[in-house]
Amino acid sequence: MAPDTRTTEIKRLEDSIESAKKEANSKYDQLFSIMKDQGQQWEHTANTHEAQIEGVKDLLHGLTQQLESVMQRFPSLPGESSQSRDKHAAYQNEPAFRHNYTTEGRPSNYKVHRPKHLFPVFEGEDVHRWLYKCNQYFDIEEIDELDKLKLASYYLDGIALYWHQNFMRNLNNHRVSWAEYVEALCNRFGGQRDPMEDLIDLKQVGTLETYIHDFDVLWNKAGIGEKQALVIFLGGLELEIKNTVKMFEPKDLRQAFNLARLQANTLLHRQQPGYIPKHSVATTSHSLPPKPIHQPNLATTPLSTASNIPADEEEINGEEVQEEEVIPHISLNALEGTVGFHTMKVTGRTGKQTLHILVDSGSTHNFLNSSIASKLQGELTTITPITVQAANGGKMLCDSVCKGLQWKIQGVSFEADVFIMDLNNYDMVLGIQWLSMLGDILCNYKHLWMSFDWQGQRVLLRGENPIKFQAIKLEQLKGLLSNQKQLAEVHLCSLRILEEDDFTLGRHLQRYDKGRRQVVGCIPYRYKNGSSNTSEVEDELEVLVISSQKGKGMLFPKGGWELDETIKQAASRETYEEAGVKGNVEHQLGHWTFQSRTHGTDYDGYLFPLHVKEVLDFWPEKNNRQRKWMSVEEARECCQRGWMKEALDVLVDRLAGRQQLGEEEMGSCSSSYQAKSNL
Repeated sequence: MAPDTRTTEIKRLEDSIESAKKEANSKYDQLFSIMKDQGQQWEHTANTHEAQIEGVKDLLHGLTQQLESVMQRFPSLPGESSQSRDKHAAYQNEPAFRHNYTTEGRPSNYKVHRPKHLFPVFEGEDVHRWLYKCNQYFDIEEIDELDKLKLASYYLDGIALYWHQNFMRNLNNHRVSWAEYVEALCNRFGGQRDPMEDLIDLKQVGTLETYIHDFDVLWNKAGIGEKQALVIFLGGLELEIKNTVKMFEPKDLRQAFNLARLQANTLLHRQQPGYIPKHSVATTSHSLPPKPIHQPNLATTPLSTASNIPADEEEINGEEVQEEEVIPHISLNALEGTVGFHTMKVTGRTGKQTLHILVDSGSTHNFLNSSIASKLQGELTTITPITVQAANGGKMLCDSVCKGLQWKIQGVSFEADVFIMDLNNYDMVLGIQWLSMLGDILCNYKHLWMSFDWQGQRVLLRGENPIKFQAIKLEQLKGLLSNQKQLAEVHLCSLRILEEDDFTLGRHLQRYDKGRRQVVGCIPYRYKNGSSNTSEVEDELEVLVISSQKGKGMLFPKGGWELDETIKQAASRETYEEAGVKGNVEHQLGHWTFQSRTHGTDYDGYLFPLHVKEVLDFWPEKNNRQRKWMSVEEARECCQRGWMKEALDVLVDRLAGRQQLGEEEMGSCSSSYQAKSNL
């Protein structure tokens, strides 16, 4: 190509390139201008909708948490380990929070929900506590009945998880409800004993707070009402605490707890080294050297309050310790006929006269009932009238004393002077005047015994158990009061008018087994001629039946088995109260389950034979019932309880078998005797 042509072509290309460059620069400027305008619009849009974008973030965060909440409602997948559940539980333990983003001062309308309650994990311990927390969670989160088992089983671990897997594997595709699952779970991890049995057997052996803690745990498991729980709580307290609390008649457990704590603190204060009791003789260990008894001849009678000081210490720094003059004092227990914390009731004799004696460290002197003194042959000495201060604030005058009265307690002879007074409830009261004669005394008021050295021998005196108070109806009280000869002692603690439903509170003191009241009774029997001499036992046998209080017909005596007695003691007591007979309670006839005609509930019934030895003319329910001796055939016809008729047949068969066995033994003995005679 020619040089000119090549130059022309190059120039043309350069012009084309220059033209293209200008066009590109122009388009670039246009594009830059457009992009600048769009950037300004985007910036404006971003500033305008910044709050809406943050709201979208908040929405995404809430959806994530809701998804986690839904996932926890499903059981673990096959192969999932408990570690993954632990991680999930750790995630639940993180503090819950909610984002509160605003847009130009306006709060977001979306509220994020997150469960605040953690589901408990169960590893086989304290199943009742775990089930209670489960039910709380179900109520709060409104869990459907069909989902309860799935959710609860997700939080099983340890031996509980192994048991669950075995339980579900053996269902054979049978669908089990939550209630059925709970029953099976309690049978496996709830323990072998009935919680009610553990609650009744619970006694205070350590501190009061430990006892209250254990009582609350067992009460929760037993699931009984507060009235019944109150009776059981009082029964398990230590004797000194229990007697004080019962005296104030607490209406609920809150009052009983407070009263028990006050008494426990009082006893703790008495145990401190600096505490000095009012009467040293009333403590569990006494140190009372023998001292001569001061005879009352003035308005006041000397009584040494320093009697616990040894003889070689009665002079301090060469000065003799002066005895304090005090007024004779008689305690409220001696006046009211009750037994207190530091008293003991014993029986003694003076000559042929029986004495009901109260050993009372709350009384200063010895007192003898004037009615007993009038029967004694000993002479009474008239003294200048002295004032005896009573614990209830009253004052009594005493103008005579019996010197050198001799009496015996449990085979041990004693002699002392006694004041003569009108005592309504005891024949004799032995106070500090008598206790100071005994020297060092070791007493146990809980188990009612006292030990001391007397005339060169160690003496142990045992007290009588105090009479158990119980609530009775007015008709029963009238029946008791109508017999002055048989009635030994009555102490009216309180008198209240009760509705019929309120009087059933006594049933809280009785035994129950799986909700069924335990009823025990006897079939009282005797032989017409005193013993059975014929082969037909049924012809010679008589049984005692009583009328029903609420229904028609006759029946055998029976009633509730109380917590503080054996089954034979309960049977004997009910027979005495309802039929007025006493005797030997023999081997149980059987066990029946029957339905109460009054309440329509199932009862457990136990009947015993009672061979009657004594028929009383007066008994607690004499005015409420009638009794009648009948033949076996007559008793079968008039008895309205089928289970009692069955027990009667068992008794007849047993006595017939016993007589047949006796005849065989007598025949064997006769044959043996005849063979020896032939020899």
